Amino acid sequence: MMLLALGTCAGLVAGARMVSMEVSYVRLAEATVSSALLGMTFGTLAFALGSATGKRGTAAGIASAVAVAAYLLNTLAMFVDWIETLSLASPWGFGECHARRMRWWTLWVSETEYG
Repeated sequence: MMLLALGTCAGLVAGARMVSMEVSYVRLAEATVSSALLGMTFGTLAFALGSATGKRGTAAGIASAVAVAAYLLNTLAMFVDWIETLSLASPWGFGECHARRMRWWTLWVSETEYG
């Protein structure tokens, strides 16, 4: 899965260079790795459900429903205050809720890139 993310990142970097797009390659790498990790999270859930039930369709359906519900939970948390604490359990918002803790990384990366 991470090899697929690496290939996707390489394709995005090549595409950005072809059209002379000003984009941080570190940000592209962050986005592709976080997307791969998110896919592995829900893929692991699907594999676990499939091994527990023995039914591939049921496992895929439940894992997809959990992914959509987690996404909606994370999206609604921006507008509804009491849902905000529930959204901490959502893998979609994991990066956002921990972004404040990782602010030193962002500052370091921006300093090294734009110096």
